[in-house]
Amino acid sequence: MTTRIEGHRIQEDRSGVGHCWRDIPQDDMPGPVREEIEGEILDGGRESGEIVARNGLHYRWLAIAR
Repeated sequence: MTTRIEGHRIQEDRSGVGHCWRDIPQDDMPGPVREEIEGEILDGGRESGEIVARNGLHYRWLAIAR
C-alpha cells in the first residue's frame, strides 16, 4: 500500500529534479522522514507541497480525492 499521511499520498523523487516521482510503499517510509512530512502537511495546510527532507531526498504530497 502507498504511504498516506493526513489524507495525502506521499511520493519521492530520487532524481533530485522532479523527473522521477514514485509512490512510496508504506513499509519503505523511514520514521523520521514520515514525521518531518507530517509536520509540513499539518503546519502548511496545503493540499499539495514539496520538501527536501533531512535525508536529502525530495518528497511531495498530493491530496487524495474523496
